[in-house]
Amino acid sequence: MKKEKANDLFYENSLKVKLLSKDCFEIYQDVEKYVFLHQKDIVKANIILSAVLDQLNDENQKINLTKGIKSYVSQVEKSLNMKEKIQVIKKQSIDKFTIAGLWETMAGYIVLLFCKELLTSHYLINFSIDLLVGVVAFYIAIHNVRNQFQLLKRFQMPKKISIMIGVTFLVGFISAILGAKSPFDVSFLILVIGYITSKKMFERELS
Repeated sequence: MKKEKANDLFYENSLKVKLLSKDCFEIYQDVEKYVFLHQKDIVKANIILSAVLDQLNDENQKINLTKGIKSYVSQVEKSLNMKEKIQVIKKQSIDKFTIAGLWETMAGYIVLLFCKELLTSHYLINFSIDLLVGVVAFYIAIHNVRNQFQLLKRFQMPKKISIMIGVTFLVGFISAILGAKSPFDVSFLILVIGYITSKKMFERELS
C-alpha cells in the first residue's frame, strides 16, 4: 500500500484521479472538496468519491451538476449500498493488515538474527552476504510497518495498536541482544505473539 494523500484520499482513488481528463479533473476537485468538508467519516467519503470517479472516467455517463454539487453528491450516496461497501473495505483491510504483519514478523526476525550475528561474530554465510540480507529484510519490515500504520490511520484507530507494534519489536530486539550467546532464542516467539495480538486488536476495532 502506498502512502495516501494529506486530505485522506485513499490510494486506490488517487489512481483513478490520474485517469481523469482535464475538464473532469476540474469537476472532481470541486466535488472532492465538498465531500471531505461535509463527510467526516473518511471511509464513507472515499466510497462516495470512488463512485464519482467511476462516473467521471466513464465516457458513457454524463455528470449533471445543474442542481449543484450538494444535490449530485446526495444522489450518488443514495445509489450506494454503503453498509455493504464498508464491509468489503473492512475485509480487504484486515487481509492487508494480516499479510503486512506476516512479512513484518518474518523480515523483523531476520534483522534480529543479524544483530545477534554481529554480537557473536558468527555469520550464517559471511558478513557481506548476511549484511545484504539484513538490509533487505530491514527494508521489507519497515515497508510493512508503514502499511499497517497507514491502515490504522485510515480507520482512525487508537494509538494502542501502533504502540503494541512498536513495543513488540523493542522487546524482541532487547531479547535478541540479551540472549545473543544463549542457545534459547525467544525473540521470534515475541514477534509472533505481538503480531497475533495487534491483529486481533485491529479486527476488534473494525468489528
